[in-house]
Amino acid sequence: METELQELPISVQSFRKLRNNNYLYVDKTKDIFKIAKNEKSYFLSRPRRFGKSLLISTLENLFLGNKKLFKDLYIYDKWNWEEIYPVIRIDLGERSHKTVEELKRSLNIFLTELAEENNIKLNYENHNDKFGELIKKLHKNQNKKVVVLIDEYDKPILDNISHPDVRDGVKEILHDFYQILKSQDDNLRFVFITGVTKFVDTSIFSGLNSPKDFTLSNNFSTICGYTEEELESYFKDFIPILGEKYGMNEKTILKSVKDMYNGYSWMVRIFFIIQILYYLYLMK
Repeated sequence: METELQELPISVQSFRKLRNNNYLYVDKTKDIFKIAKNEKSYFLSRPRRFGKSLLISTLENLFLGNKKLFKDLYIYDKWNWEEIYPVIRIDLGERSHKTVEELKRSLNIFLTELAEENNIKLNYENHNDKFGELIKKLHKNQNKKVVVLIDEYDKPILDNISHPDVRDGVKEILHDFYQILKSQDDNLRFVFITGVTKFVDTSIFSGLNSPKDFTLSNNFSTICGYTEEELESYFKDFIPILGEKYGMNEKTILKSVKDMYNGYSWMVRIFFIIQILYYLYLMK
């Protein structure tokens, strides 16, 4: 009898979609629990396609109290599901920002849509004022501090890295925008920001309430990507099938994966998610 394999989550960045459709999920909620239980701000830098967006989506569903999505995961019986928080999620990787005006328009769209979803009328027109107003009104209306999740905070800068005039203008816009997080600190429960690199002149990393950068932290080195142990455990049903199909034993299959996709090292060897998924998908 053939083993029924779970679907591989290639290009699936929505935690809700992944869990509702029974895609294979490598449980990262032990690490997530360590950070989410604290009333703090965090920053994580990782390469693109390394699982940052799925991590943001997981945090979003956690703070929104979508308990059923976390059934059988580490965090399920440890989290207080009665505590539900308003969430502002901004994904700067969704749109192109080739000009300063495109970035301003994009930020305004994000904030307007989020306000409408929460039945909030924003009075200000400027994106910075809108951001602060949205945080205040969410806090007031729901009597809960606000969670802010920003994915790929640096993409507008990286998109224009070879165009100094636009790049500098984009930096200035983002500097003022992220500065709102500092002024709204009393209204915030949790802030999590991801990016590919760390631009210190964007205001995020200055001041007393700057986010904790755990990019190189031993304690959170496995929060994105797959470890060797996870590869052998979560994908154990794929390995013997591949071995039988290609006349290799399990040890040889695993060695071929490690040789071809040696990954990165943050104290622990971490494999690039998309490479592993495509490898298994194409070979099965």
